[in-house]
Amino acid sequence: MAIVFSAVLILVWYNFMNRHYHNRAIINELTQKAQVVGRETALYENGTISADAFNHFLRTAPDLLQTGIAMDMNKDVTWSTPRRPSNAKWSPEDLSLLNNHIGTFVDSIQAKQKVIFTTKLGKENNGDTVICVGVPILSITKDDRPEEVLGGIYAFRSMDDYQTSSSPIIISFLASFLLTLSMMAFPAYYYITLIVRPLLQIRDVAKGISDGDLSKRAEINSQAEFGELATSINQMADHLQLNIADLEAESNRLQQILNGLNEGIIAYTAKLHLAHLNPVFREYFSECQNLELGSSINDLPVEDIREAINEAVATGTTQYITISVGELLLFGQLLLLHSADKTFQGVVGLFRDVTKEQQLEQTRRDYVSNVSHELKTPLTAIRCMVEPIIDGLIKDPDRLQRYYHIIYDEVLRMARLIDDMLELSRLQSGKAVIELEPCQLQTLLENLYAKFSSVAKEKQINFALELPNCNLPLAYVNPDRIEQIIYVFLDNASKFTPPGGDIILRAALKDDRIIIVVQDTGKGIAAEDKAHVFERFYKADKSHGSIGTGLGLSIVKEITEKTGEKVWVESELGHGAAFYISVAVYNNQDACPIDKPLSGSGGAANKIGADLSSHTSSDEANNAE
Repeated sequence: MAIVFSAVLILVWYNFMNRHYHNRAIINELTQKAQVVGRETALYENGTISADAFNHFLRTAPDLLQTGIAMDMNKDVTWSTPRRPSNAKWSPEDLSLLNNHIGTFVDSIQAKQKVIFTTKLGKENNGDTVICVGVPILSITKDDRPEEVLGGIYAFRSMDDYQTSSSPIIISFLASFLLTLSMMAFPAYYYITLIVRPLLQIRDVAKGISDGDLSKRAEINSQAEFGELATSINQMADHLQLNIADLEAESNRLQQILNGLNEGIIAYTAKLHLAHLNPVFREYFSECQNLELGSSINDLPVEDIREAINEAVATGTTQYITISVGELLLFGQLLLLHSADKTFQGVVGLFRDVTKEQQLEQTRRDYVSNVSHELKTPLTAIRCMVEPIIDGLIKDPDRLQRYYHIIYDEVLRMARLIDDMLELSRLQSGKAVIELEPCQLQTLLENLYAKFSSVAKEKQINFALELPNCNLPLAYVNPDRIEQIIYVFLDNASKFTPPGGDIILRAALKDDRIIIVVQDTGKGIAAEDKAHVFERFYKADKSHGSIGTGLGLSIVKEITEKTGEKVWVESELGHGAAFYISVAVYNNQDACPIDKPLSGSGGAANKIGADLSSHTSSDEANNAE
């Protein structure tokens, strides 16, 4: 198509330029010939040449001028040529019309100006375009008088001469063009296809890559330029594929990290559309389970978070929020995200469960308060006893001795508190070394029963020991520590069992483990305190009148964790509590079945005895000593 268009354009340009130069040549030729005829006419008019010579000139004028008219200033034709040949296209009527048309230019001739115009003649033959050149006939004077215009010579030439001469050229050009085009069509098509096909193929590959299909590759052919282009596009696709794979891997890693965090995370874009929501956040806020990515901030069902996000975006500052969800206390931090050029990119919210931290902080405050009270109480009692003695107000020896005993008991109370604190600190720091050895638990339990019986009797509590009929196998424990643990259990039971209540110390073998339990008929454990009974400093009774410092069971927990033993509690509020410890059997000795109690301080022991093979999970927070 481009070749055809170029050929037509060249042909049109050639025709235009050829016609232009041909017309100029005709005008110059007619002007020169008309001037020659005009000069001869002027010579005849002033008598320089004779009438015979002038007539002879007129007879030869057609050879010079072909077609011409001489007209005086009165618009009268003095002579004309040719004497209309038989093949002329112009009729007498055409020549008469031409004479009338020439007469309109008399004023220009009078002004000694050359006249050039075109007209149509021979309308019956579809017209013939005629070009006419008119020049003035100037008189020839022998003196310096101005030249006088005698008339005008008008020379004509038909444009058929141009059509006749140019048509063969144009036809030859068209024939040559068509022949060349037909000869070059197949080679041109072949080479154009050879060039265009790789370009189209590369274009399709580039479009596919831009649409996201990175598997497309361009064919590498032997042509250097196209081969280099195809290679470059393939390399670009390879790099894009690697980069996108890296980005996807990085995105997956980030997604896994965010999903693996213990904090709940929610993120919104700059237009406040949901960008990310990790499983922990959905777990914290069950109403967000069906929240879809891309949803608007207005679709967020948690009003407090929605308002905090809007406030952060409006003020451009980080917002902090605390939300209670059931038993959980969540602390949220809403941060604005900005790019390197400080452009706002979105907002992300981090929500952390601070329930345990809050409980630990409350426990710490309670511990400080309890320890302060526990230290202040004996110090106050000692001060009240010492001041009268110093002032000499106590004279009675018996009364003075009683004061000394009170002071001594309070000092022992403070010493026990300090010892417990130091013991727990050593256990938690890892400085305390606990060595295990074979131990005959049956003897140890019998000794403990004997020691604690007096305490139970003093508090009017029924105390019983239940052991198998046969001796228990050796246990692999630290005897001092196991005695300390059981004594803490017994001490707690005695503190919270009312007079007339029952305490049972029981032991048996189960699944290659020796299980020891201290069971009481005290007030039991509240359900909300079950999970905290072995925590440090924890006391369910928050009043200063509660017994103990909350360290005894924490010490028990630390000891059992270091020796590999297991300790737990079972209880229901109002139905007493049972504290268990499971210890390892030394050398995997033969098992001994559970038997009836060995002894007891009343018949209540059999009534409150529990089957060691099944327990219900509960704790006793009030027994936190």
